[in-house]
Amino acid sequence: MEGSINFESLLAKLRAQGVSKGDMVYVASDVTGLLDDARRQLGIRMTERDAYLDIFINALQTLVTESGTLLFPVFTWGFCKGKPFDVHHTRCQVGALNNWVLMHRRDFQRTRHPI
Repeated sequence: MEGSINFESLLAKLRAQGVSKGDMVYVASDVTGLLDDARRQLGIRMTERDAYLDIFINALQTLVTESGTLLFPVFTWGFCKGKPFDVHHTRCQVGALNNWVLMHRRDFQRTRHPI
């Protein structure tokens, strides 16, 4: 899968955006456009979505290295309205990519604070 996505090309695009070793990158993104591009340009089917998103996040990790930090906002506004918050089960309300990270990536940690 990584070969069909062209990991090196993705790294080059992220480098061109200024992502580099030691950076703290706040990843707030609507992945709809990213997945549409993958579908159109690479023929990536929705069934391959998880692998594609993994490769995207792996590319970010490769560039920032262990000396950097990737931040995915995963807060919920429900807490502000009195709804209960469970660090392990409450979905975020700020994007599909962020919820995907919560569900699929075990190498990230969610803070215990809902906001």
